[in-house]
Amino acid sequence: MPDERLTTAWRDMAQDNCATAGALYGIPGRHDVDREHLRSVVSRAYYAAYAMIHARLLESGVTPPSRGNFSHAKLPVVLYHSLEGDLGGAIAATLWHVVDTLYKLRLVADYDPLAVVDDGDARMCLAHKSRVFKELKRC
Repeated sequence: MPDERLTTAWRDMAQDNCATAGALYGIPGRHDVDREHLRSVVSRAYYAAYAMIHARLLESGVTPPSRGNFSHAKLPVVLYHSLEGDLGGAIAATLWHVVDTLYKLRLVADYDPLAVVDDGDARMCLAHKSRVFKELKRC
């Protein structure tokens, strides 16, 4: 039986990171918004998806590793193998790709200060985060 308090905490973290990513990016459709926080948008979008996936895995009865959290690098694989039956193979495979892309861009945004993180990267990460939320909330 999943720990409801822990699952709720992960969902709350997901919502907080989702709101923060959106606030940092600005209002969709407005081109006059200063886009100086694109690295943080990418990072928060990833962590929103990461937290939502944690919540969904716990709800599904998946036991996290002894350290308490699922590995960032292994999360796409855990998601796929744990939720393929609930989501269907095609959606699980799509989410594997989406989460892997989010993770790789988050690594660039957080650890490669010379790399360019542009508006397209931020928009893609926000869209990928939204896809994770959409697919996992409907289960």
